[in-house]
Amino acid sequence: MNHDSQRDDLQLWQGIERLCNLIETRVVKSNESFVPLDTFFTTTDESTKYANKLIISSGDISDVDGFFALAKYAQQPDTDVIFVMNFPAILGNQKTPTGPELNEAGLGYTYDTTTYLNACTESLKSLSTLKYNELLKAYSTRPDKEAFRAALSDMAFNICHKVFYEQKNQKKNGGNLFFCIGGINSINPFSKEVLKNELFEYAELDIDKKRLLTTTEGDIIDTSGRSMSKFVFASYNNIKIDFNGSMAWFSPEWEKILHEVRDKIRGAYVMGGVYSDCSPQTMPAIPGVLNRFSCSTMNQLYSPIGTVKFMEFLKSHTIKTFIISNNESCNVKVDYKGFLTNNGIEGDFIEKISTAYYESHYKPPRKPFDLYAALALVAETPISEKCKVFYDSTFGTFVIGDPANTWESTLSQIQKNISTIVNPAESEFLQNKARSFQTELATLATFDNIRSTSLYSMNCYNVRFISDATHKIQIVPKK
Repeated sequence: MNHDSQRDDLQLWQGIERLCNLIETRVVKSNESFVPLDTFFTTTDESTKYANKLIISSGDISDVDGFFALAKYAQQPDTDVIFVMNFPAILGNQKTPTGPELNEAGLGYTYDTTTYLNACTESLKSLSTLKYNELLKAYSTRPDKEAFRAALSDMAFNICHKVFYEQKNQKKNGGNLFFCIGGINSINPFSKEVLKNELFEYAELDIDKKRLLTTTEGDIIDTSGRSMSKFVFASYNNIKIDFNGSMAWFSPEWEKILHEVRDKIRGAYVMGGVYSDCSPQTMPAIPGVLNRFSCSTMNQLYSPIGTVKFMEFLKSHTIKTFIISNNESCNVKVDYKGFLTNNGIEGDFIEKISTAYYESHYKPPRKPFDLYAALALVAETPISEKCKVFYDSTFGTFVIGDPANTWESTLSQIQKNISTIVNPAESEFLQNKARSFQTELATLATFDNIRSTSLYSMNCYNVRFISDATHKIQIVPKK
């Protein structure tokens, strides 16, 4: 990966943003009517009925916890939701490199869609793939990359609608779901042998087979599957945004749209990050499986530059930003129905998709991360404490510390809570873990010393949670 190229792209984007702000300021000061470059999303629209509130949810369908968040959003009265679907980095790679697929430490793997699908054929050959093969066959006239993107889009659209309206019909309250085609991630943390295949995971589910008529990035799609000719963000009185998935979708166009409705944005809710003052609970690099740093949480790692752009947008517009650390998530050990019911979510379909995910052959961790962010978002004013977050544009690091911390003091805390001693008496897994921590700390120590890594920080609000034996999740009350 070319760090200089990444830095140049980010600086170009920030330069364009500053130029646009200067142009707008000049027009406003001269008392001329300011006409946005794109009136498509802000002009009057009498054909669509909008709710009072809007939630913009960034995500994908690689983990089921995003559907838990969507279910919670659907329960909110008089609230529309835009679900932004992002796509894995394999769709952005032109071809698998002739050399090693493993990138430098912390920066994942590079391989293309065809290479990945071939690996899936091998890894799934001992399992029942009838429904999965039928699904793939429906898109077989297209090249692998186009077919996989279209199939993911259609599946995400149909699952999201079933999750959303199952909850809406129970609550009988106003609001609709809109689906948006997001961006493509820049980093794939996993090797091709272990990267989850969502089409296989959910192929057995009883969902609609509705096909989208577009997979163009930025398109907002209504319940019929058609791209909307306009979407009036200015119609809403209250807008909230979550960071439950990659920020690959946060394009200059989206930045401009949100800039125009900045006074209506009530908060941003970021799922991700690790605490600097305790041992990391996220997994560092595992040879042949995972190539990331322990302080690079997935949502931020998928698109490090997108993360920086979004966080810097929030900072420049003084939008109140709440951080929900990965450290907060419990590990669900009770039955899924009981867990969901205890947290106010009921429905046959949400239970079935939970089982399909958690009982899949991938054996994913049972951590409902995104539900935590959703609970913070739907709280009128979540109880929180001030914090500072450090993040970078290359490795996707996202570290949460005390508001008075500098990067140096934060790094010192991290070093105290990570063991880098390789003990030959321990398992190979633990020895590799210690070696991974050595590499990670060596890289973090260079952040202020090399030009290729840009480090940023922002003052935010940290939301903490507790859960009981049944994993009923609650925001920590004030002492």
